[in-house]
Amino acid sequence: MKFIQDMIQDKMSDAIVGQIGKKFGVDASKANGLVKLGLPLILGGLAKNAMDKKGAESLDKALAKDHDGSMLDNLTSMLGTKETEDDGNKILGHVFGDKLGDITSMLGKSADTDPKVAGGVLGSLAPIVLGQLGKTKREQGLDASSLASMLSDEKKESDNKLGGFMKLLDRDGDGQVVDDIMDLAKKFIK
Repeated sequence: MKFIQDMIQDKMSDAIVGQIGKKFGVDASKANGLVKLGLPLILGGLAKNAMDKKGAESLDKALAKDHDGSMLDNLTSMLGTKETEDDGNKILGHVFGDKLGDITSMLGKSADTDPKVAGGVLGSLAPIVLGQLGKTKREQGLDASSLASMLSDEKKESDNKLGGFMKLLDRDGDGQVVDDIMDLAKKFIK
């Protein structure tokens, strides 16, 4: 089985990552690092939200209604549009809730860039992630339960790539996410 993260990475050409970096004023290396960290963060957050039945059903409805995967057919023209930006920001708000500010702040600090840049890159990725999930849902005929199961597998893959995503938001159990994100981001962003 090919993981959603890998499917997205296959679509994320150097030109697309470069386009994201250029939009937010960072070089390709920083943009690539933010993308590599951002994809499993978003997928892991979605997996966490889909762990309960209500969260899985909400995601299932959103994918069926608004994220069918059609944006993947022309990523270069979709990235950077106001509509895609707004959609990405809404998605991040749903995925990370009140921890979003801490996440973008620490990613920005780790990448030696403004938190708005880190948030912008994450916001650019969020509709792509949901687009790929929607396409996979449609192609494989997934319902809310099977979608949650697939995301659980994605979370395990993210854990492998990030050293334990679910613990990322508070790996040391101290109630603070800032130090944990900083340590992890240093591994991916140069």
